[in-house]
Amino acid sequence: GNVMGCQFHPEKSGDVGLAILRTFCEGDW
Repeated sequence: GNVMGCQFHPEKSGDVGLAILRTFCEGDW
């Protein structure tokens, strides 16, 4: 699991950050 990745705040980066966060947390990278 990518706990560190799931703890940052994607809203600060907008939709791109959110997409990266979801991919990171789901492990599809």
